[in-house]
Amino acid sequence: MGTLHFEGRDINSSAEYVDARELIQGETYFTVQFVDDQMLVPELHPLVFIGENLEPGDSDVLYFQDAASHEAGMRYGDTAKVHRIKRGTPFGLTFERALDALLCCSLARSKRG
Repeated sequence: MGTLHFEGRDINSSAEYVDARELIQGETYFTVQFVDDQMLVPELHPLVFIGENLEPGDSDVLYFQDAASHEAGMRYGDTAKVHRIKRGTPFGLTFERALDALLCCSLARSKRG
């Protein structure tokens, strides 16, 4: 496999979450979480937005399913892992914004020596 060139880019050092009004059902979004306090060990999680207020009594609750189970054909109500997020809680990122978070992490890792 040959070498690929990735053009330089400016990145925002703070996360730019998708506004809940812009979420599209069936689209994949991402979370970037860190396992350490220094934010040097990231975890990237792909999640599919499956809808809002799916349970009786819900009010402003967004539902995301892990992408692996969604791709496998599992749906809400099966044993799929589902995240319930209150509208207004910063949560999902587009792929490009998740990449920005990983690039920030990469820069921080390179500065530590």
